[in-house]
Amino acid sequence: VGVKVLLVGDTEADTYFLSRALNPSGSKEAFVQSSSVTSKKLSLQQIEQNDVIVLANVSHLTQWQAEQLQASVSQGKGLLICLGPRVDREFYNEQLLPRFSQVMLGDLLGTTGQKSSYYCFDRVEFSHPILDGLVRKNRIDSPRFYCAYQTVSSSLVVPFIWYNPVSY
Repeated sequence: VGVKVLLVGDTEADTYFLSRALNPSGSKEAFVQSSSVTSKKLSLQQIEQNDVIVLANVSHLTQWQAEQLQASVSQGKGLLICLGPRVDREFYNEQLLPRFSQVMLGDLLGTTGQKSSYYCFDRVEFSHPILDGLVRKNRIDSPRFYCAYQTVSSSLVVPFIWYNPVSY
């Protein structure tokens, strides 16, 4: 058994492309097995049965759900937060992010829906293990971000993915 990933979105559409990206063939024998749930139906059993939880465009969670995520991350599970247009910045800054990091969401950069200007990565670190076997000839095009949150942190390094590394 590989990595079990739970994709959480406010709607099924929020997790559709992530699910396809993690297991394009839909194989039951793929290394990454993902399942999806809406944020309103997120349960303790689902959190406990997965290795990684991905919040995809989740506006907010209940206090109980946030506490359960915090407990699961402290026990070694991974958490990836993918922001989207429905994100409630106040909830993230006051209720969710302080549980995991000193990072807060700042101003929104760009305008949702526009396609004329964008942000991209300045540099890709090809030696990073996440790219192992995925990139040939040290070339990868940066994704375009038409809208993004600025991050505010009291530390020098601002992470955008929080996880606990697990070796398999």
